[in-house]
Amino acid sequence: KRQAWNDLHRLTNDQDSGVRESAASALGSAFSQVPDKKKAWNDLHRLTNDEDSGVRSCAAKALDSACSQVPDEQALTYIHLLTNDEDSSVRESAASALGSAFSQVPSKRQAWNDLHRLTNDEDSSVRESAAEALGSAFSQVPDKKKAWNDLHRLINDKNTNVKLSAISTLGSVFSHAPDKQKAWKELHRLTNDEDSHVRYRAVHALSSAFSQVPDKEKAWNDLHRLTNDEDSGVRSCAASALGSAFSQVPDKKKAWNDLLRLTNDTIWDVRSKAGSFLGSAFSQAPDKQQAWNDLHKLTNDEDSSVRYRAVHALGFAFSQAPDKQQAWNNLHRLTNDQDSNVRSSAVSVLGSAFSQAPDKQQAW
Repeated sequence: KRQAWNDLHRLTNDQDSGVRESAASALGSAFSQVPDKKKAWNDLHRLTNDEDSGVRSCAAKALDSACSQVPDEQALTYIHLLTNDEDSSVRESAASALGSAFSQVPSKRQAWNDLHRLTNDEDSSVRESAAEALGSAFSQVPDKKKAWNDLHRLINDKNTNVKLSAISTLGSVFSHAPDKQKAWKELHRLTNDEDSHVRYRAVHALSSAFSQVPDKEKAWNDLHRLTNDEDSGVRSCAASALGSAFSQVPDKKKAWNDLLRLTNDTIWDVRSKAGSFLGSAFSQAPDKQQAWNDLHKLTNDEDSSVRYRAVHALGFAFSQAPDKQQAWNNLHRLTNDQDSNVRSSAVSVLGSAFSQAPDKQQAW
């Protein structure tokens, strides 16, 4: 390690900016392992002031990894300077570093002021990075109302990438929103957006926030509607969200029927996602015999990815299967599947289900 560190230290002083960029990135990845952290920190500090903007940007990203192991005030000072850099790519990296380091910096007011300013940056990539950083920092920002207003503004940004990043953050910080009713109305509106990419992110956010939304009936209706979306990506995401939220939905029979319908979708990814969640939802299915029949059908699907998910679902459902012999036979058949991933998964599930096999001698 000593020799490797000496080489890395030397490369941070290389005359070629591309080499210094790579050295800055490597320094961030290796920081926890370097034998002389003080010297490494000094190198990183120097690189944040490099004449080349690409090097400064990489150094800012490296601060993400180093912040937890260096004097906090120094780290914040360097990040603060980088948030004011003339180059937008440096400010973008600085925003990301702020999000990662926020929980560790002692002066959260200064860090928050920098992050707030970056959410208003003229460059869309910087705003996108700031929106993501808000997700990491939100629970600890000193002014959550102001942070929420920033997030609301970013959700309505004219740039699509900024908007999508902010929507993802909405889902992750929903539990900390100062006004959950207002946050919920925002999320509900986004599930009806004309842009399928926005609806896709909104479904993800709804899945994360479902347990906290004040109106679960309405949230459930949104999920139900999105399982019928014209965009297959949205339907696939809705299937995952429905599976994750199944224990909390008010109408489990309708939810099960939605998942079942999605297992017959024309798009394999939608069928696959729905099939995998049938297994985890099985214990709460209103009609286990019907649910079991649905799983059995999926083990014969023409698409190997669907069969693969069906094997996993069988593993979840095995202990409650109404016909364990049929379940065992299905798994045994799948160990001879033409797809190696399906065979491997079936063998694994057979092993975990062996103690519940109806005929252990035959199973052996």
